[in-house]
Amino acid sequence: MQDISPFTLESLKKKMKGAGLAPATVKRDLAIVGRIFNYAKNNDLYNGDNPVAKVKKPSEDNRRTRFLSQEESMTLLAELGKVSPTVHDIALISLRCGLRAGEIFKLTWNDVDFRNGTFLIRTLKAAETVMR
Repeated sequence: MQDISPFTLESLKKKMKGAGLAPATVKRDLAIVGRIFNYAKNNDLYNGDNPVAKVKKPSEDNRRTRFLSQEESMTLLAELGKVSPTVHDIALISLRCGLRAGEIFKLTWNDVDFRNGTFLIRTLKAAETVMR
């Protein structure tokens, strides 16, 4: 354990990243090593500092963007239609217009322009008004 330094762990972190491992995986693995050092220190098996404490943990961003296929959308709408026509219609608006639930729930009849086939969307996230 004496031979493991923050530099050693940084090299390991770089190799893991180069191997295509997700940041969350690298972070978890470093946490395991850190717990091993803490266990050893708490049980008088190791008396040095925990080198993991000096290693910058990778930031996690394991999000992925995925869209429903046409077939998945149709299946979803069909199943929702069996449960609730209102939920079906909310999902249909969301799928067709790309609206979030909060944006749909804030719609009023004054926001709907049947003549032009548009909605007026008031969004607080972007602090803007959008026509869709």
